[in-house]
Amino acid sequence: MPLQNHPKSRLPKWLPIVIIGMFVAHYFTVALNHFSKELLPKKYYYLTNQYLVPWFYQNLTAFAPEPPYRRHVFVYRLRSNTNWSEWKQPAQPHLERQWNNRFSISVKIHDQLENLAEQLYDSGDRDKTNVGLLRFAKHSYVLDAARRYAKNYDDEVLNALEMQVAVYIAEYGVDNNQMAIRDTAYIFESMPL
Repeated sequence: MPLQNHPKSRLPKWLPIVIIGMFVAHYFTVALNHFSKELLPKKYYYLTNQYLVPWFYQNLTAFAPEPPYRRHVFVYRLRSNTNWSEWKQPAQPHLERQWNNRFSISVKIHDQLENLAEQLYDSGDRDKTNVGLLRFAKHSYVLDAARRYAKNYDDEVLNALEMQVAVYIAEYGVDNNQMAIRDTAYIFESMPL
């Protein structure tokens, strides 16, 4: 009398061979990709990249990441009649929502707003002799994105006449063995809404 019942359905005998073959082929491709640029012709490196990069790419910065030394934050304020509002930082609430719920997609909106700050930083006319407000030298689509964000997410825009955007810049460094933060900002000319 057997101790165990035989299963009524058996896996095909070829299935484990196919699975093991796939694992061997995958790891052989990974190894070939790592060494092919130095040891083998470059065509093998590019062939293996076509397989690995779309699905298995890792930039390996988790092991030794470079700490950030500068952060750009998108901020804006609105003018209704003669009064300007306080500077608003629209990305912060999305980041705080992400801290409260790790499964929230709020971090994606936060990242988009931080990217908007990067684009504003790159688009400003930062002539060293120019003192004061920055002109919108190029990339007006960035300003349109900032205006659209304010119109979609801020109820105060309905009563506002003008909008002014800026990039708050926090630069991190070490001074006398202490962490130091230097705050600056690029403030752009106001634009009508």
